[in-house]
Amino acid sequence: MNKNQEFLLYNSGSRTKEVFKSLKPGKVGMYVCGITPYSDSHLGHGRCYVVFDTLRRFLTYLGYEVNYIQNITDIDDKIINKSLETGKTPAEISRKYFDLFMDSMEKLNVAPASNHPKVTGNIPEIIEFVEGLISKEFAYERGGSVYFRVSSLKGYGSLSGREDAQEENLASRVDLEDEKADSRDFAVWKKDEEHGWDSPWGKGRPGWHIECSAMSRKFLGDEFDIHGGGLDLIFPHHENEVAQSRALTGKEPARFWVHNGMVTLKGDKMSKSTGNFFLLNELLSKIEGPVLRFYLLSAGYRQLLDFTIEKVEGVKNSFLKLKELKKELENSDLEYDGEISTNNPAILALLDDLNTPRAIGEIFKLTLPVLEKIYSGSAEKDEMEAAWEMLRIVEEILGVDLKDTGHGEISDEDIENLISERNAHRKEKRFAEADAIREKLSLMGIIIKDTPSGTKWVWEKGIEDIDE
Repeated sequence: MNKNQEFLLYNSGSRTKEVFKSLKPGKVGMYVCGITPYSDSHLGHGRCYVVFDTLRRFLTYLGYEVNYIQNITDIDDKIINKSLETGKTPAEISRKYFDLFMDSMEKLNVAPASNHPKVTGNIPEIIEFVEGLISKEFAYERGGSVYFRVSSLKGYGSLSGREDAQEENLASRVDLEDEKADSRDFAVWKKDEEHGWDSPWGKGRPGWHIECSAMSRKFLGDEFDIHGGGLDLIFPHHENEVAQSRALTGKEPARFWVHNGMVTLKGDKMSKSTGNFFLLNELLSKIEGPVLRFYLLSAGYRQLLDFTIEKVEGVKNSFLKLKELKKELENSDLEYDGEISTNNPAILALLDDLNTPRAIGEIFKLTLPVLEKIYSGSAEKDEMEAAWEMLRIVEEILGVDLKDTGHGEISDEDIENLISERNAHRKEKRFAEADAIREKLSLMGIIIKDTPSGTKWVWEKGIEDIDE
């Protein structure tokens, strides 16, 4: 790590902000729970992976080498049910929806993880983990399935802070409730003759929680720096991960537990189970990926984010201002390749628990006045360099791509010629002809602005009507 400032990161385990320090100098191991690809991803998934991509980018800026692991739950009750409905194999279903997910991630400028391990590719490690739990008497076999004995582990419920967690553990995704010794216990291996693998307990497949414990251990070790996911995973999923890992290794698996807040629609959590959600690929067909990413970062990552078109429209207008500024800076004679200052106010905001809304506020506090000064011809070199630095934070750390996405078959030269023609009409007071050219450019997705220093233009992809 080559930056000196302290990075404060909220730890769900301690329920406080802590100074982040990695276990190994200059290296970070980060595990984030991935998707179960049985259907299209929704906006809540988009927020989760934009948040952790931004965290990864910021850690990289701070000088860390980040080993980012994001699993794929490619065998699961929901995938099997989808297989029965469609006649396709579980592998075909998981491959289809994971590919769609990755396409959406690319549009959101979310880089692939260092590794995307699949459950089906790590069965030996999962079986070995289960065997270890049984040998230490933290788990037991019943009828070909294996269950974790919750009562055998002291401190169960410490992550979620729920003293009644043992009583409330509903053993999510477990079908054979009558086989368990205690209703609080949860499956680490499930009997399944049709879709299972050979094991010491007969054919079966992993329970939901065990896969993450086994794969985080395989790729990051018994202890690593950050475990992330949505707030809804704290209990029971992450609580049960902690229990399994602590039982087997005697160590806490992750030093920091980081959880992003939910996305809501009209005040209710987006969820496939309730039907209250927007599909990510549908939204990205109507909203530019950088605009949607900027919107997802417009609230603190731990806060609830209520989705409305009006809020996205507001973010889009701000995004266009930044694109406009970048275009003006690129057209200037200024060449800037300096480093991002560690004392930049946007960086200082991010050092406080990745405070993206405050960082965005600092960015606009500087860039908007500079844009106006550029238009009036009064911008100084140091002001323009400071604006460039802010745009680098937007693109490199926030991951919001400001590059021009193209204008179909029309070239920049053609756009400039049309603007010159329009201005000639205005000069000669032929305003109807001038307005017709403005409308023509608008239909192409190009907006123009008349300023004291001339007519400026920027490419805009409008947000199509979305039925909320």
